[in-house]
Amino acid sequence: MRDERKVIIRNERLKRIRNNLRELIIRSVYDEFEILSNYSNLYGAPLDLTLEEQKEVFYLEGTKHKLRGALNKSICVCPLCTQSDKDMVYIPLHETWYCVECQEKDLI
Repeated sequence: MRDERKVIIRNERLKRIRNNLRELIIRSVYDEFEILSNYSNLYGAPLDLTLEEQKEVFYLEGTKHKLRGALNKSICVCPLCTQSDKDMVYIPLHETWYCVECQEKDLI
């Protein structure tokens, strides 16, 4: 997208559906975080690991980092105020979705 896009929903039923879908996506991302953290915790201290085990831990941590970045850039949650039930606006300069309230308050 080249310019700012606002997604504003006025119908209450559609807002409820939107919010529930966002919550479902956010919960699934945090469930994946937990799974990756549990796998990472199976390994011992980083200095005691073999080279292959260190690579596996770094891969798990990198996957968690990418997943968090994708969630922060998604339309599901505002990265500034962490609200997930607001109307959103896309800022192409940041390649990120922010809530309309943060944009109106010039927090971006």
